[in-house]
Amino acid sequence: MISFQPTEEQEVVREAMRDFAKSALRPIARECDEASKIPDAVLAPAAFAFAVADQGTPEQKRELLPALCSETPTSAAVAFIEPTPTFDALLPRTKAEPKGQGFVLSGVKSFVPLGDRASHFLVIARNNGGLDAFVVPRGAEGLQISQPEKNLGLRALPCATLTLERVEVPGSARLGGAAGCDVRRLLAHSRAGLAAVMVGLSRAVLEYAVPYAKDRVAFDQAIAQKQAIAFRLADMHIETEASRWLTWKAAADLEHGRDATRSAHQARAYAAEKCMWNADQGVQVLGGHGFIREHPVEMWYRNARTLGVLEGTVAL
Repeated sequence: MISFQPTEEQEVVREAMRDFAKSALRPIARECDEASKIPDAVLAPAAFAFAVADQGTPEQKRELLPALCSETPTSAAVAFIEPTPTFDALLPRTKAEPKGQGFVLSGVKSFVPLGDRASHFLVIARNNGGLDAFVVPRGAEGLQISQPEKNLGLRALPCATLTLERVEVPGSARLGGAAGCDVRRLLAHSRAGLAAVMVGLSRAVLEYAVPYAKDRVAFDQAIAQKQAIAFRLADMHIETEASRWLTWKAAADLEHGRDATRSAHQARAYAAEKCMWNADQGVQVLGGHGFIREHPVEMWYRNARTLGVLEGTVAL
């Protein structure tokens, strides 16, 4: 019999992450949003670490992973997005030119998470007609890092713009060494991760809106009993579950080594659209309360809009 449920181990991990989010993240979310800062105690360079663990050479793993996986990990980030209106994650303008035994990187990357503190950046660039990723240390000559960007959502996440003006890196900086890496797989991992984050946001809005609608009384009746609100909440649940199944499909493809380009793109695209829709519906259910900071829905609405335009970045 085919089972579509998580394994026992996966369920344990899922519940652990849910408890962590409930006990450690949600209580400080508003404070972090207002201060535009995340405490070091809850930061983790997951995207960079996973990329190195998945496709790095043995030497790169020995050099980079210990510092990223310690009890007080250093920060590192993936630089994928570029500040162009027609940005395509698989057709970046940033380029790598061979020079001797190394490479010269030129280009601009935007919305780079942890830009204010990252010790290394994994820069995605075109190389001889293909795609590659290069580990660039923070102090590299020719690398300019902007001040933290001020964005509509995810305000707590410090993001920066990187300008690479003929930054020279050795051949050992190429992720995967001489063989290079599969950037499409890196992107698929990121898209699946983003989809999962947006599913979580959709679920959070729903779990907040339902009890609110049951408690909120208008004209001597809980608004959850009104057909317009009840149908709205039901549709929010349907779209959250649909997004979850697409995300699980992408994750399953990645776990089993299958090409996840299509499934990850579908999961991210659908989750982005429905996460924004769910957040908007949450604001509508709360009415005027949906716009004030007493409730987290307005923050989730802003975060949903920002998450929906990300590509190649996991805000963890």
